[in-house]
Amino acid sequence: MFERAAGLFRTVATMRAEHFSTFRHYTQGASAIQSEQYKRFESLCGVPQASRLHSTAFTSVPAVRAETQDPGHDTVTRAYLDLRHERGTGGAAWSRLDAALGRLESRHQRWKSAHRGLAARMLGDAQGSGYTDGVPYLTGVLENRLFWQLPLTR
Repeated sequence: MFERAAGLFRTVATMRAEHFSTFRHYTQGASAIQSEQYKRFESLCGVPQASRLHSTAFTSVPAVRAETQDPGHDTVTRAYLDLRHERGTGGAAWSRLDAALGRLESRHQRWKSAHRGLAARMLGDAQGSGYTDGVPYLTGVLENRLFWQLPLTR
């Protein structure tokens, strides 16, 4: 997913800002980071922190927000913590899983950083899509982590 987005970012980065503005008009205010699919991905990795869950990003997708707040909502983080509790912390398999989750987190962070950089270049001070503040919003969400509850991302 992130590799495809990086390819898209490289392509969009070749555009002039005025051409990007024309293109952006046809996205009808949608952005990957505000989309329902992105929120599903984010909330399946782990339940976001309360401030994120109560932000416009999640209140704008009420179905996903409701699923995420359901006490039975399954996430990768929950499964990981349950398994650690049941089976302990040692072994090569745990090391591989920790490394895989760390790589996913790292790629996600790089993707968000690239997205923010592209938005800064193309939008400047303009309002962002998805009714956000644009670049300041993207700067703020750089701190959000998919696996914030796991020791590998602290």
